[in-house]
Amino acid sequence: MPFSEDPADILDIDPYILGEADGLFHVTVAKDRVLAEGLRSRRQLGGQVQGLGGGANNQAPDKVSLTWSGGKAESIRDVLELAVRAARGEARPSEVFQQTADRFGVNDWFGSSTIQCLRELGAPADILDDEMLQGIEEWLDTEIIGGESCYGFLQALDDAMEADFDRTEEFPDRVGLTAPWERIAVIDPGQIAVLRLAVAVDSHPEVVLEEAELRVHPDEVRVLGLAYEQADIPEADRPEDEVEATSAYGM
Repeated sequence: MPFSEDPADILDIDPYILGEADGLFHVTVAKDRVLAEGLRSRRQLGGQVQGLGGGANNQAPDKVSLTWSGGKAESIRDVLELAVRAARGEARPSEVFQQTADRFGVNDWFGSSTIQCLRELGAPADILDDEMLQGIEEWLDTEIIGGESCYGFLQALDDAMEADFDRTEEFPDRVGLTAPWERIAVIDPGQIAVLRLAVAVDSHPEVVLEEAELRVHPDEVRVLGLAYEQADIPEADRPEDEVEATSAYGM
């Protein structure tokens, strides 16, 4: 069974529709285990998974989620790292607000869903009436106390800013933090990583185009190594039938 890390070998989709397609990637919260043993589905893990995949409705429990967009993978990794710090009480609410605004490209205007999110937290009217939200970061750091509350704020803000700013985007900047606080808080930040993958050419993955996501059975995936460093798995140890392809984040 031939494998490839080139999305064009896996997907029968117009490259223009795919947009940025620079490899096949997965964001893991168990780097060392996955590099040693490969990817496993939530069903194979007994449902005790600590990441994001599957959403609130536990979609495709027998598959693993990949993306063909290196930018999307980096965004997921960055949000997961921020979520862990928030859940542990190591990130200030103002930092959560600023990093989320930066991810959505917000500079000097905030939409109605974001304003409503802050209003529901109890933010003062004089701050909300200012289009630049002057003073909001100081207020957040005073009012949002503890890791559970900070993580909940990140979840709500991610949803609100997606509603305001992603309606015209090809692939949303929203990550969708569905895992509960207690599960996020115990993730080791050092185990969060973007992995490069090869997928069976005849795997016919489920495609969620609006999320730049593929869902594939773990048996049809090979882990090649870390996405932004020299591959951790020697070439000699890769499957002999793997189709060689060049990734923008490759060797």
